[in-house]
Amino acid sequence: MKHIVLFVLMLIPSLVSAVTTTVYDFSNRTAGSNIFAFEGVSGTQIPLSNSLPSSQYSASSYSDITSNNNVYHDYINYAKNEYPAIRYVIEIDENISNISQLDVFWNGFGVNSKNNQIDGVLIYIWNNSNNSYELVTQNTNDWVVELSQSVTSNITDYIDNDNKITVYIVSQGKTFNGETNWIGTDYFSLSITSESSVVPIANFKFDETQYDDVAGEIKDSIGTFHSRAKSAQPVDGKVCRALDLSATGTADYAIIDNNVLDGKKEFSISLWEKTAKTGNQSFLSGATSGSNNELIMWFTRDTSFSPHLQNSANGSLPISSIAGDQWRHLVLTHGDNKSCLFIDKVAQGCITQATNTLDIEV
Repeated sequence: MKHIVLFVLMLIPSLVSAVTTTVYDFSNRTAGSNIFAFEGVSGTQIPLSNSLPSSQYSASSYSDITSNNNVYHDYINYAKNEYPAIRYVIEIDENISNISQLDVFWNGFGVNSKNNQIDGVLIYIWNNSNNSYELVTQNTNDWVVELSQSVTSNITDYIDNDNKITVYIVSQGKTFNGETNWIGTDYFSLSITSESSVVPIANFKFDETQYDDVAGEIKDSIGTFHSRAKSAQPVDGKVCRALDLSATGTADYAIIDNNVLDGKKEFSISLWEKTAKTGNQSFLSGATSGSNNELIMWFTRDTSFSPHLQNSANGSLPISSIAGDQWRHLVLTHGDNKSCLFIDKVAQGCITQATNTLDIEV
């Protein structure tokens, strides 16, 4: 006999909260579209606006700074009384209210050829609240350095209405007559740490008295994804009630509203199950209109898990047995290009599967 209760369904791969750090650089963003680099000189070390310098990098210059690999983009100024500078503008994807930390990273050098002048660079970030640059970090030597600094307070002040952050790098000193002032950049990145609470979108407790194969009879206690039982009845369960699916084959099942997962990318599925079966079985499946297996929570046997995603599996995981006719708590999470299984709070492992938008119609 097999009893199942689909207990709670979430949209992101975490059961309590999701803390993520995203690195924005010129290798994973589109240069000139959602991340920019500009170079030029300024008569004042710190400009009064965040629009200078304004000469955008060329394609080859962008290529030089895509990775931290000792390949440098050099900007050399020869003009007297000017400061060489670089301006980065980064468009981020996060909701501003969820961001807890910014991390600025730059690898490079600053060299002023004039004797007795300070070498190195200063790194600033634009404060949109007071319309000025604020110092983040600096160095005062002429060799290659890795400069990094975290910003953890007043985060919203540094993100404009277009979700963009501006970082400004300038030489420590001005250029003198007949001398050079040089900024070499190997790599730049901006990391965003954000945290968001998980909000369950559906909860099926199967706590109705009976089912009559009527649309909406299985109630969703959180949302409006009310569903339908096919030749199955509620029975006593582990946490609340359960759905008796002990008939042979697919004679009994529940039709869960496809909108629970249709159009989603990242999700968590949490359920209690009780089964004595040791052969292959599925606890949840969804298909496209063309009958492609868009999502199957598939077990090739009680000790082997092989999730199907968008009509493809990528091997199987050896797992602890889900059989034994005992109640077990299963959680399947998908996100960040992997599907992971937990049994009774114990991680069973992950399988690499691409994170794309699900198309579930049946």
